Amino acid sequence: MNAVEGITIAHKKTNAKLAEIAKWKWTDSEMKKRLEAKVEIEFADICIRKEYPLLSEIRVTTSDISYDRNMEIDLGDIVVELHHIVSPHSEDCICIFIPQERVLFIGDAVGVDYYDNCYLDKDKLRSLITAIEEFDFDICVMGHAEPVSKPDILNIMSSLLDR
Repeated sequence: MNAVEGITIAHKKTNAKLAEIAKWKWTDSEMKKRLEAKVEIEFADICIRKEYPLLSEIRVTTSDISYDRNMEIDLGDIVVELHHIVSPHSEDCICIFIPQERVLFIGDAVGVDYYDNCYLDKDKLRSLITAIEEFDFDICVMGHAEPVSKPDILNIMSSLLDR
């Protein structure tokens, strides 16, 4: 967020974690210590090292604005709604709904919890399905896939329940 030239927004759980991580030292030895102590996971360590070949360039900051459950942003001709949702991926998942465009962004909400051995909590997935069913949208945008229709995202999530 320190690279953003503008106002940043995050869920309060995200901001709390960012505040914690902002105190960390970003050296090879400190990162290895966090891995050994199981404060961090290997997947995140690998991704961070790919993103930042020079660890000294890492600057973690909190957002300018944080919110708890929902937040609405009026952009003039369009309104963007931020909704905290239950998700098997993480405790701070949000979805972004643009009612006028009938588009729902869910990021990685459908994903597994990497910090819990890639566990897929089916109760949380059921809650996510229920939440998504309540939005009136045509297109769903996930974090690492092509946009899909509402019936398609619901089918994808239902098929995960059957695994």
